[in-house]
Amino acid sequence: MSNPAGINVKTVLFATDLTENTARPLNCAVEVASSLSAKLILAHVLTPQEANVMEYASSELREQAEFARKELERISQSLLAAKHIQSEIVVRQGEIRDVIFEIRRQYSADLVIVGSSGERGGQRQALGSTAEAIFRSIPCSVIAIGPNVRSSNCMRQIESILFPVDFDSSSSMASISAAAALSRRLSADLLLLHASKHLTLGNRCDCKSSMEKAVQIAKELWPRVEGLILEGPVPASIVSCAKDRRIGLIVMSVRPGDLEDGTRLHGVICDVIRVATCPVLSLVSGSLK
Repeated sequence: MSNPAGINVKTVLFATDLTENTARPLNCAVEVASSLSAKLILAHVLTPQEANVMEYASSELREQAEFARKELERISQSLLAAKHIQSEIVVRQGEIRDVIFEIRRQYSADLVIVGSSGERGGQRQALGSTAEAIFRSIPCSVIAIGPNVRSSNCMRQIESILFPVDFDSSSSMASISAAAALSRRLSADLLLLHASKHLTLGNRCDCKSSMEKAVQIAKELWPRVEGLILEGPVPASIVSCAKDRRIGLIVMSVRPGDLEDGTRLHGVICDVIRVATCPVLSLVSGSLK
């Protein structure tokens, strides 16, 4: 990933659960921070289930935090040294989403990177299970690295971007220009995709007309734009299209507002993250400047 003019990212926050799936998102975080000449904050949160403050003495909690800090140092030291990245390690206790928000505010992080195991629950997969809550409510862009993303396909050279368009969503339609601007900054082809589970003859014509308008909007900023309409389950259509077209980055707009239950996975964006072979970037209006 190059550092295109116009993208101003000074601090990247990488949140990890320190499971066996940490290597891929860590490599991505280091690559992004290096290419943007940004400071990298490496954060781990001891959840209530892990800390279990009612049972553990404070000395045991300190030992657990120190172990997490040393583990972060161990897995990141060589990568950070090779890229000459300024970094800081942060280990705290609490609910993952709340603590990540707190750290993001404290360090004024412009971009958050999280790994997702692809699982739907369980204490060991807590970071992944709050991914959608982070996507929908944190006031900056978020890159999610799912379990199928290889380190070699992690933000190094993005030649094409896939932006799923929901014609019934005002936030999705409003984000077309932002997706085009990002594609222009990365000098990448932009594919606008509208997927629908069922397409009748009537709504197929409506979708075609809406797609023509969407492509026209995008081409006002960047000429390398194509529109595509697919019939089928939305998450599966997005993922299969990204794989077939060898997409380097899936960009999805998110609606403002928090979820009532931030610990529960649901929604298209998390279904895509679970199986996508490339990173997924949430597009928050005004977050990439």
